[in-house]
Amino acid sequence: MRRSRRWWLHAASSVFADVLDEVCALLDPYVEVPLRDVMFAEAGTPTAALLDRIAFGYPAVFALQIAQYRLLESQGVRPDVLFGYSAGHMAAAHTAGVLSLPDACRAVGTPARLAGALPKTGFMAAVEASPGELNPGPGAVIAAVNGPRSVVVSGDRAAVRRICAEWAARGRRTHPLRLDVAPHSPHFDALLDDYRRALESLDLRASRLPAAPRRRDGLRRARAR
Repeated sequence: MRRSRRWWLHAASSVFADVLDEVCALLDPYVEVPLRDVMFAEAGTPTAALLDRIAFGYPAVFALQIAQYRLLESQGVRPDVLFGYSAGHMAAAHTAGVLSLPDACRAVGTPARLAGALPKTGFMAAVEASPGELNPGPGAVIAAVNGPRSVVVSGDRAAVRRICAEWAARGRRTHPLRLDVAPHSPHFDALLDDYRRALESLDLRASRLPAAPRRRDGLRRARAR
């Protein structure tokens, strides 16, 4: 049986193991299968494949980041500033002291549960192009900018595939992402009201550490439309 690095670290560090197990337990009410079982499933099994669904992948990334942070913290590592994107944004908010762990798990688990109920008509792909030269056209948006010539497009499955075909024909690299929905696109507008209500119930605290805000915030863009 192939063991991932998470298996090794979980066995080697009680700090990492205890935190990961705690976070997974707090996220379990939001997922259909225990999150820890999914994260540690044998590669190639149907359970392991659930990580390709945002309903599991998003909270799994958060759980892993919190456990990694607490492990580094136990070794005396202290960051000067915290920043993150998507699940990492909530991980930064928790480790900076803005959100308690239960509240941070609610902020992560709620959109994961809501996204899991969306129609499976979305798609995402990484494209070797600058944001200035790529015009997604109808049905898709630029969801993320990872570098001067590296963007992620998200939206309708047919629209994203069209973009990939167009840029591959130009000799540019494209890489479809293994997702069944289209995060950071108008596909997620239907979740905003429910997610906003969940966020309004959170107890926000003063940050203990500087936290850099995201420059491209899908929720903020959706509100502005």
